[in-house]
Amino acid sequence: IQESLLVTYLPFLAEFEKRKDKNKEIVGLPIFEPKKQQIIKFLTDKIIKFYFYQILMDAKLSELSSRAVAMEKASRETEKIIKKLTNDFLKQRRKELTKAQIEEYFAHKVLNYGYKE
Repeated sequence: IQESLLVTYLPFLAEFEKRKDKNKEIVGLPIFEPKKQQIIKFLTDKIIKFYFYQILMDAKLSELSSRAVAMEKASRETEKIIKKLTNDFLKQRRKELTKAQIEEYFAHKVLNYGYKE
């Protein structure tokens, strides 16, 4: 079973409801103006929080960009190694095939014509 719970976050609305119950006719919501010191304190706190948040985000961005650069460099190096190993493999394979073909050719010559010095 779910039941709704009403919580008033703004105290002036609760005060407004209390006055409303006293059979006084009130038009509109009451307006409360904070003091200048409260506004300055609030804005200063916001600026400080924003400044530290910006510092944290810059540090995080720096870390992520350095990771990206390192991964890009590692990727390039890996591609170079793969290319070199592939070339070495193909070169060795060509050597083995050529060697096998030469051996088969000479074996064919010896069997068909006999070996003459």
